[in-house]
Amino acid sequence: MIIEVKGLYKSYQKIQVLRGVDLSVKEAEIVSITGASGSGKSTLLHIIGALETPDSGDVFLNQKKIFSLPSQEIAKVRNQDIGFVFQFHHLFPEFSAIENVCIPGYIAKRPPKEVKQRAEALLDFLGLSGRQDHKPSEMSGGEQQRVAIARALINDPAVILADEPSGNLDDEATLEIHRLFFRLRDEFGQTFVVVTHDRNLADMADRKFILKEGHLI
Repeated sequence: MIIEVKGLYKSYQKIQVLRGVDLSVKEAEIVSITGASGSGKSTLLHIIGALETPDSGDVFLNQKKIFSLPSQEIAKVRNQDIGFVFQFHHLFPEFSAIENVCIPGYIAKRPPKEVKQRAEALLDFLGLSGRQDHKPSEMSGGEQQRVAIARALINDPAVILADEPSGNLDDEATLEIHRLFFRLRDEFGQTFVVVTHDRNLADMADRKFILKEGHLI
């Protein structure tokens, strides 16, 4: 298993959001998580990605017990083993597409030439070879999201965690992003855990879960 989640609990003040969540994800699998707004979907994804800590329970990534690692090692896992894709892209507006894609590779202290070559190859694969030098404001929402996906892939992560990846896109761009996830899985064996309100994307996944009253169904 790439990911194993065991007995996760998380509360905010007196509101219990996660109540003993268990989840296992295999390599090259696409798993979707749906649920009502406020059900804790994003919280679960953020804990799997070590962006938040649980009150109790464990997360294993490639058999590493993440929250038992020193903080510096956790940061390294976030940078190198996990790719993040969010609804609002979170691209740096002052940087070009290729510069945005390269940033995690530079943080990982990989050779700059190698990082740039990888970024160029990813942007080409994603149909953005002619947009490398464009800034986010010069690109459509769908193009920005593809740049964000390239950035998530730059360090060859074990898993991509996507939080409402098509929630801010029109229907055509949404379908394009959905197809892209499956193409990345089929051609490169990429693993995805996707939180989404989009029923079409959820139903396309290899396995679909609903987060309800703190439990995965």
